[in-house]
Amino acid sequence: MEPEWASEAALDPFGQLRLPNGESKSLIVIGLSDSVQAVLRVFLHPIDMNAGIWAGGTAAKAKTSVADRYWKERRRREGG
Repeated sequence: MEPEWASEAALDPFGQLRLPNGESKSLIVIGLSDSVQAVLRVFLHPIDMNAGIWAGGTAAKAKTSVADRYWKERRRREGG
């Protein structure tokens, strides 16, 4: 997993935010990396919440069911 791929997915304008289970303050972003044409799951950890500064923790290819939901929601948001 290249950092650029995770950044693309995290900054995807059609990305979907999720909260992990438990007490974590992290965010999960489900988004598309154009470089690898894959939907990724990216964990972001807050550095400075007031300034909006986040750090990438880990990223991996999303499970098929998660990717399918991403594409379904993206098509809905695109109006098609």
